[in-house]
Parts: sequence; structure tokens; C-alpha cells
Amino acid sequence: MLLVSRFLNAIVPFNLGVLLSRFQIKNGCIYGVCSYKSSKFTPSYEESKARVLNALNILSKHQIWQSNQESVTKIKGTFVFILENDLHLDENAFYKKLLNLLIDNDFFNRSHLVTPSNGTNSHPELHRSITPREATRIQSFSDDYIFYGNKTSVCKQIGNAVPPLLALALGKAILKSARNDTNPSR
Repeated sequence: MLLVSRFLNAIVPFNLGVLLSRFQIKNGCIYGVCSYKSSKFTPSYEESKARVLNALNILSKHQIWQSNQESVTKIKGTFVFILENDLHLDENAFYKKLLNLLIDNDFFNRSHLVTPSNGTNSHPELHRSITPREATRIQSFSDDYIFYGNKTSVCKQIGNAVPPLLALALGKAILKSARNDTNPSR
């Protein structure tokens, strides 16, 4: 979120960047809502890994998708790929790709599915993708929240959802800012 915020602030006409910087919401992980994988080389990696594993390990019964051997092999190698990319992160390439998505209006129109295809939704210890229930827990949805539809529809809903704790934090920041704008003496 920090890189995205810096990117959005660099684009003058882009109002969301101004909004995010004004309310000083720069990192959803502060609120327990991470939308990216932290590298093993950052100090808080072990702490975030423990939180995610705790969330995954105490879930009630939920369907775990069976993976074939080819999927397991792909998932096993994914984390090495992510770590190598983290080591050689080119911010300019990141910004250019994000800018192209925004210019093409593809970023807001694209559906974001919960799939293991790029390793972002793979279980951190088991060689399988996370289940929809595990994905909702990671995003701070309560265990009694129900998504309706077939597997693809549920994954699409989860992938496109705004995490409740992030929405709460944004709402509080907006209210706080609005109160300060209407009454400068506060």
C-alpha cells in the first residue's frame, strides 16, 4: 500500500492519492489487513506469518480443494519466485505497470479471483491453495459471514471484497478528517 500511495501521490490529477495521503492511510497491515505478501527479509515477516497461520489453523470445518500433483509442484516453487522478485523489485516497472492498468481502466474493471496461479493465495506451509473460508478470515471477515454461489463466484466475491477492518479504518479516518475540517479548533 505504501508503494501504491507514493505512486498515487505522484500523479497530480489522481484524487485517490490525495485522499489516501490526506487521511494518512498508507498501510492496511497496521489494521491486520495485508493485501500483499511480506518478504522474509522484512522485520515483521515472522509476526505476520504467525497471524495468518493462527487464522488458518483454527477454522471450523471447511472444504479444502484437492490439488493434483502438477498444482502442488507449481505451488511449492511459487515462494522462491516471490522472494527472488522481492529482492530485485524495480519500483519504476511497478509504477509503469500500475499506471498502464489505470490508464487502460483495466485495474478497476478486472475481477480479482482467489486462485493459486501466481502464489499470492497459496497456503504458507501446506502445498495447496487456501480455501475461500481461509481467504475470508485473512481479510478480516467473521467466520459466520456467508458468500453465496458456485466456487468461481465465491472466489470472485472474496477477491473483489474490501476487507471489513480496512473499511472501518478508512471510515474512521474520513470521519476524523471531516470533523477537523468543519471545526478547526478541535
